[in-house]
Amino acid sequence: MAKKLNSKKLKLAFIIFSFIYLVFLVINFVSADDSPLCFIISKNNCDPQRGKYFLFEVSSNGTIGGAHVAKNNNQYGYAVCCSFDPGERLNSCDDSNEMNTILRLSGANNAHAERREQYSVSSYGGGNRICFSNINETFAANDNTQAGTDSVLILRLSNFTNAHLQIPDGNYEFMVFGKLKRGPGQCDLTSAIWEKTQTANGTYVNMTVEGSQQCAGQTITFDILDKDGKSCKAGQISGCIPPQDINFPAESTNVNGTWKAAPPGENYTFVANVSGTSESVTSNNKLSVYLTPPWCQQLQITLCSQYNNENDCNNNVCLVNPQGQIRDNVDCSDPNVNCGCSWSNSDNKCKVSWSYTDPNTEKDVGKCTYTQTTDDDCSDGLLIVNLTANWTWDQSCDQNCQQQYSYLQNQCTSGLKSVECPAQIALPFFGFYQFVLALVIIAAIYFVVVLRRNALKKRAFKRSGKKIQKN
Repeated sequence: MAKKLNSKKLKLAFIIFSFIYLVFLVINFVSADDSPLCFIISKNNCDPQRGKYFLFEVSSNGTIGGAHVAKNNNQYGYAVCCSFDPGERLNSCDDSNEMNTILRLSGANNAHAERREQYSVSSYGGGNRICFSNINETFAANDNTQAGTDSVLILRLSNFTNAHLQIPDGNYEFMVFGKLKRGPGQCDLTSAIWEKTQTANGTYVNMTVEGSQQCAGQTITFDILDKDGKSCKAGQISGCIPPQDINFPAESTNVNGTWKAAPPGENYTFVANVSGTSESVTSNNKLSVYLTPPWCQQLQITLCSQYNNENDCNNNVCLVNPQGQIRDNVDCSDPNVNCGCSWSNSDNKCKVSWSYTDPNTEKDVGKCTYTQTTDDDCSDGLLIVNLTANWTWDQSCDQNCQQQYSYLQNQCTSGLKSVECPAQIALPFFGFYQFVLALVIIAAIYFVVVLRRNALKKRAFKRSGKKIQKN
């Protein structure tokens, strides 16, 4: 009986121990240090595409014994590589105090090394120094306590001078740290700008953000601030929808976010932020959102064809109604039909159009574009517009697709369309002939007034003459 109890206790202890060990592994995995690292590996494995950036060659892997250094390439099979981009290898280091020098070497190849702090008491140096554009300061220390968030342990030395190299995880006493101009692997946002400074309510506007090469693959978040500093993301601006996050594309230093501008207001700014960091930038221009721009009424914009530039056309900033400008056999309320104004680069004109998206594949099928012409003047409250239709199949729509949706092409037809004139459109009444007619009417009225005055004077004169005769 005692043996069974002991056996159960041993099993229970084993289970508890295994559980504690598993928790320990998970905690260490989750909290693993993702700070930048340097290491000595085979030179062929230093690949920036895999996050391993080459610094310089060494004679061995630096684990057991120390390694010699080569300033020139193609000398050794091993190299010091780091998980951050050190920038360009500089031909000339900072001669004033060598602050950006990682190592001073005894020669160009098969060299011993020393810390840069030895520059004032050593014959090392001359042209045999190693420095990079993204490392603006190096320093030596005996422990990690002096390392900040913007610095990284690059290697270890066996002594102040005449030293061998060892990997950062080695046991050599003297550590060499580098401070980076940009935080290790950090994305620096350098500028932000609205695509335009005014737009109509409900239209989409681009936000362009510039950044360093380290931004590739980083997630950029956006917030919109009104003129009082209220935040869209915090729900402080009624009717404002925060822009979606976007990833910086690879090998690019800029990215475009999009915001559906609303509600109407002036002096909107946007803030772009690198997700998970404090790095951010605020737009250096401001955006005003109008219900519609003032010039829409001033220029009496009624048709897509009245827009004279691509941005206003594609964004339909005056909110003209596309449904009222196309043939009646197309329903713009269909979720698969997209109606709007679209700019034609072939003739630099704005045209009303509709396109269709396959609900199953979510791919575009084709697009019907109308060229609008009219010589009507809206005098009867309606504008008669001549529509010349043109259908184009989308590149993704193959022959089977075209056969399936041939009826769409048949719906894209030319013809006349009656467009209701808005109340603010002024009718072209007062032309040249109307001016002449107005002068004639004024002259006639003046002539009648003069004749009447003369008649009254004659009557008054005759009456006064009769009174004199009686006396």
